[in-house]
Amino acid sequence: MLTITGENLGLQFKDIQTGVRIGKVACTPVEAEYISAEQIVCKLADATGYRVQEAHVEVCVRDCTHTDYKAISPKAFTFVSPYFTRVQPSKGPLSGGTHITIEGSHLNAGSAVAVKIGLHNCSFERRSAREIVCVTPAGQTPGGTPVMVDINSAELRNPEWRDAVDHHWHQPGYHQRAQDESQNCTVLNNTVMVCLAPSVAVSEKGFSETGSGPDEIGFIMDNVHTTLVVNETFSFYPDPVIEPLSSTGLLELKPSSPLILKVRLMEIEAQVLIGDTPCVLTLSESQLLCEWPNLTGEHKVTVRVGGFEYSPGTLQIYSDSLLTLPAIIGIGGGGGLLLLVIIGVLIAYKRKSRDADRTLKRLQLQMDNLESRVALECKEAFAELQTDIHELTQELDGAGIPFLDYRTYAMRVLFPGIEDHPVLKEMEVQANVEKALTLFGQLLTKKHFLLTFIRTLEAQRSFSMRDRGNVASLVMTALQGEMEYATGVLKQLLSDLIDKNLESKNHPKLLLRRTESECAGEPLFMLYCAIKQQMEKGPIDSITGEARYSLSEDKLIRQQIDYKTLTLHCVNPENENALEVTVKGLNCDTVTQSMLRTASSPDSLRSRTPMITPDLESGTKLWHLVKNHDHSDQREGDRGSKMVSEIYLTRLLATKGTLQKFVDDLFETIFSTAHRGSALPLAIKYMFDFLDEQADKHSISDSDVRHTWKSNCLPLRFWVNVIKNPQFVFDIHKNSITDACLSVVAQTFMDSCSTSEHKLGKDSPSNKLLYAKDIPNYKNWVERYYSDISRMPVISDQDMSAYLAEQSRLHLSQFNSMSALHEIYSYIVKYKDEILSALERDEQSRRQRLRSKLEQVIDTMALAS
Repeated sequence: MLTITGENLGLQFKDIQTGVRIGKVACTPVEAEYISAEQIVCKLADATGYRVQEAHVEVCVRDCTHTDYKAISPKAFTFVSPYFTRVQPSKGPLSGGTHITIEGSHLNAGSAVAVKIGLHNCSFERRSAREIVCVTPAGQTPGGTPVMVDINSAELRNPEWRDAVDHHWHQPGYHQRAQDESQNCTVLNNTVMVCLAPSVAVSEKGFSETGSGPDEIGFIMDNVHTTLVVNETFSFYPDPVIEPLSSTGLLELKPSSPLILKVRLMEIEAQVLIGDTPCVLTLSESQLLCEWPNLTGEHKVTVRVGGFEYSPGTLQIYSDSLLTLPAIIGIGGGGGLLLLVIIGVLIAYKRKSRDADRTLKRLQLQMDNLESRVALECKEAFAELQTDIHELTQELDGAGIPFLDYRTYAMRVLFPGIEDHPVLKEMEVQANVEKALTLFGQLLTKKHFLLTFIRTLEAQRSFSMRDRGNVASLVMTALQGEMEYATGVLKQLLSDLIDKNLESKNHPKLLLRRTESECAGEPLFMLYCAIKQQMEKGPIDSITGEARYSLSEDKLIRQQIDYKTLTLHCVNPENENALEVTVKGLNCDTVTQSMLRTASSPDSLRSRTPMITPDLESGTKLWHLVKNHDHSDQREGDRGSKMVSEIYLTRLLATKGTLQKFVDDLFETIFSTAHRGSALPLAIKYMFDFLDEQADKHSISDSDVRHTWKSNCLPLRFWVNVIKNPQFVFDIHKNSITDACLSVVAQTFMDSCSTSEHKLGKDSPSNKLLYAKDIPNYKNWVERYYSDISRMPVISDQDMSAYLAEQSRLHLSQFNSMSALHEIYSYIVKYKDEILSALERDEQSRRQRLRSKLEQVIDTMALAS
């Protein structure tokens, strides 16, 4: 049957009924398969006598004489003669089910194919040009049966194919599992077939070490059912266990040495291959002894037990061949030469090691000497300093610590650097000006006016930080007699500041202008004296301020200097009968340094002689005590010691150890509620309680935030400033080296008040490394200090008011209030419009007529000017 598809293939079947042919061979259309204008299915006539192998398909519609109604296919149709030569296999079981392959040529020709074995159809599966595959039916009787292939009614015959009684068995195996296996049997002849037992590793049935038989044994062979169950016995054993040859998998042996394999569960005869060569086996209970023929080189070891195959590793077999005489001589000569080289290397190494040991011992000795020298120097310096401090304490018992009076202390804190401030002088003013300033002073005592005045000033861009400090100091000066009122204003400003900073999610920067705790004055003064005396025990560079003893790396002389101690006897030239002042100095001191030592000696402190301020004569040339360690022309030979300058950093430790007791005494006194017998000032407890109230008001439970607020108020605002500047409290002169050392102590104090952890490394500043081990202990003191204060009884407002009233009475006449008011008024003039506008906008200010009162002050002052 030939199917032709295309376009315009007639509208009716009769249009093409006689119009289809292939070359000269007619093709009769089948009406049932015809699709108008699209498809023609026709049956090709017999072309046996047609000699042309290829011809084109012609289709004509109605009129075959006219070329317009005729179509010819572009591709030719090929006529072939299919035939087959043999059938494989040629035998099969009588029950059928055997896949046979019919081999030949042009077997894919035509549109239909059928295969018969005798009178029964062979079930067709597939075909190609050279073969047809089908499944045999069941036979009737044993013997030969013809095979016929029908391709479009063309019958192809072959010599007989025999149905044999002898079955070709294949795919044998353990029943219920054999279907999963394929081609695991080999047929040797008609009576013998060798099969590999199928794996039962996935079976749920257990097998003992002595062997276990399966439930059934059977073979699957086409459609043969009689072989599915065979009544024979068969035993399965667990797989043998063979240990590896070595941990690396490679075993080295000599040719004469047998290979011993350690095995378990070896119940079946095994075969061992060295490479591809089998070896002779001797089997014991737990070992396989393998002897192989002469082999050398590397070979894989394989053990086969039935269908089980395992490689325990690789065998390296060395050859026993003898070396020739020249080879032996060459090896001996090379070995001797190598031995000489090794001996020479060992001698050189021994010599180098001996030199290195000597160098190491020398360096160790130098380090031990350095350590001993530093320890001895620290011990001696501490003992000497303790003696000097004891003497100083005894001398001060009569004269007392040189505290500044309250007025001088307040001026240095409130107006640092200004010695002659207007508030210290009497101010001569006209009567109307005095009246205006008095009225202005009364306005300042009105809390709402003062708060509006301060807030308006802080809102101005031109109001600098310096102006803020100046106004705050002037207000505190003017309100010396109204301490209670001033404290209330401060509380309100602090509360507003906390509210503002919490709204912007920042920690508040709290400000307290002054706090007193004179009980810590003695340890602070003793620390200052200890630092000063320890610094002056060694050379000090008059120009750079660098010293042999220092807590600051920047102010440390990094060279070895020879010096001697001198005792100077100084006489007052104005009074030769006065007692001599004995001063210890150094032979490398300048005249100026010697005069300063005299001015600060205990005798001078006891007699309260004026401090000497030496004037340098014009034209005097100053020289460094030593060459600056950053000098570009410095050479190794210029140093007093060949050690690098960093070695002298150990002097920082020595100085720190000497002063440790005095630093501990100061910190312990500051961070103690008892203050060595003196009661805690009421202002501190009152202020800390106020901060806790503000934290509770804003629901702040974070202890670090409360700790930071308290540290910013008292230790970091007041004590750091006093530690760095003891001249605010004492009548002393502070030089540059003492200032550098006090800065290191102040930095340690700041780190002790911090709640953050400081990560230190080899690149951290020396001043932080110096007290790194002490800071955790100091932090515990700070925590204890804040905790002890919180547990103390609450200070009532009445007690605080009484305390402030007493302070106001004591310091009422310390400063000229008119001068302070006049200075404050200058800011009224500068920001007049802004302040008046702020008073006008505020309802309570309008109610109290504060604007009109201020305008009255302004008008009066304007008339006076």
